[in-house]
Amino acid sequence: MPEDKEKESGVAVRIIEFRGKSALVQVIDNGIPRRYLVDNTRIKDGEVSSGVLKKSPEVGEEWAEMVEFRGTPDDLDRIMRIRGLFTREDIAKDPAALHGAILELHRDDMAALKMGKGV
Repeated sequence: MPEDKEKESGVAVRIIEFRGKSALVQVIDNGIPRRYLVDNTRIKDGEVSSGVLKKSPEVGEEWAEMVEFRGTPDDLDRIMRIRGLFTREDIAKDPAALHGAILELHRDDMAALKMGKGV
């Protein structure tokens, strides 16, 4: 008796670039863009089978594995006050100071992302 094979579903891909006989493609997985390197011949009408994607190498960093958010709400409170941010009006007047406060809070994490290794 022949085996019943489930037909693999096609997954819509956006071709980012060609790399020799492969293509870097992007898919949306539960709202998250992901990129894979797939054989050019496996792309048909803007789709790749789900089985091919599962076997293809994913391209990209595992950002969450590189950071350990150590800053606490109290740390943020202290940094914001040092930067002169006491009210929402202060933030509206100087949004760059808020960005700076958040970057300072996560300085070690930002360094880890730039260096490509965990903290």
